[in-house]
Amino acid sequence: MKIVILLIVLLVSNVNAQKEWFARCAVAFEGLVSLSVVDSFYLFAADRKGLHKSTDGGSTWTKLISATYYSAQVRFRSRTHGLLVTEGPIKLTSDGGLTWQTVSGAAAHANIFFSDSLRGVTFRTGTEFNGYPIYIGKTSDGGALWDFQHTFLHFGVLQWIDRVDSTIWGLGSILSQGYPAPVMGTLIAHSTNDGGTWITDLATGNYYTKWTGLVVMRPSAVITLKLDRIIRVSTNGGANFVEYLLPRNLFSLRKSGDSVLYAVLIPDILPLRGTMASALPTQK
Repeated sequence: MKIVILLIVLLVSNVNAQKEWFARCAVAFEGLVSLSVVDSFYLFAADRKGLHKSTDGGSTWTKLISATYYSAQVRFRSRTHGLLVTEGPIKLTSDGGLTWQTVSGAAAHANIFFSDSLRGVTFRTGTEFNGYPIYIGKTSDGGALWDFQHTFLHFGVLQWIDRVDSTIWGLGSILSQGYPAPVMGTLIAHSTNDGGTWITDLATGNYYTKWTGLVVMRPSAVITLKLDRIIRVSTNGGANFVEYLLPRNLFSLRKSGDSVLYAVLIPDILPLRGTMASALPTQK
């Protein structure tokens, strides 16, 4: 299976007119951590100054919330309805972000993956009092109601997830008793039946891995990124991986279809494109 990687950068000017990039932001974001684009006019962004909203395609911005976000998820399915996750609890808005309500009993410690505007999946971790169990949560109404079920995986946290069809993969860490929970090791798991049962691919307390990206593609490709610099590629459903050391850091690893990866490469100006082997030459 050939996987092509396309590195999207700050300016694309020599491809075609449709792929040019233009500066639209009149506000200097400080550590942008999440961006949600509803349409060509409505955008929502979270950074280390809070939550911001634009109604003119990003030319001007209004601050909705003043806060310091080092990690956040902002997801809007319409101009009025969206969700925000900053430190676990899931919050919803129905008035474009002016007011927020916390969803009772719902939290997300992994990214929330939406297969469409209403159906989503995520993971949350229990408390130190019950040993940090991992639960999978599903919603079918855009996040207003969630159903969480015990995964019976190793105690810990899954922080990165991706899915394709009924296959879900998760990357995370093993936790031990205490608060804040000491990170003891690395956890990798996947399910082939939409989260009904789980297979533990790796659960070791020997070392901790800082995962920074995960992509799953049809028919059996799994791509993981750690420390923004080391990419691991499997084309047989995770049975084995080939590891590559990148010449530069990658950010915001995303997929398009079943063969192309997108990522941000900074501070280069021109895009790079090629097969995985040619784009990632140094095998580790």
